[in-house]
Amino acid sequence: MAHKLPAAGRYGTLHDQHTTAPPGASLERTRKVVDAMEKEILKEVPQIGLILLLGMSAKNAILIVEFTRDYHKQGVSVIQAAQEAGQVRFRPIMMTALAFVFGVLPMLFATGPGANSRIALGTAIVFGMSMNAFIGTLFVPTFWAFMQNLSDKIRNKAAKTTNNSVV
Repeated sequence: MAHKLPAAGRYGTLHDQHTTAPPGASLERTRKVVDAMEKEILKEVPQIGLILLLGMSAKNAILIVEFTRDYHKQGVSVIQAAQEAGQVRFRPIMMTALAFVFGVLPMLFATGPGANSRIALGTAIVFGMSMNAFIGTLFVPTFWAFMQNLSDKIRNKAAKTTNNSVV
């Protein structure tokens, strides 16, 4: 069975398109498509890093809050519990963050094909994890102490209201 060529249409046959195109036109179109794809990839790749950072941040925050709650249940004041939990969890959080940052650091200095996407991902992870390590260890215990004090005040107020209405 013989292969049929596409019917001559508005632009002629497939063969006619290749012979009548200006020199370099298909290369120019290809470059435009690749540039557009690269811009889209560079928008999406750091988002993957941010999702990873959210997971690491949440893990660190959960562990700090867990330690803080345990100290508070043992009878330690809210402020003291937050300070102790922050001190106890500081070293493991820093060790994890530094190991993670140093492991991803080569992506920040990538070269060769696909380097732009690796650099974008590496930048998001390295600087995001660095900021998370320092800000997270300071903010989470402080925020927990604030919320716990607020919760205690609301409970005490509710308990007083209940006791006054019973009497």
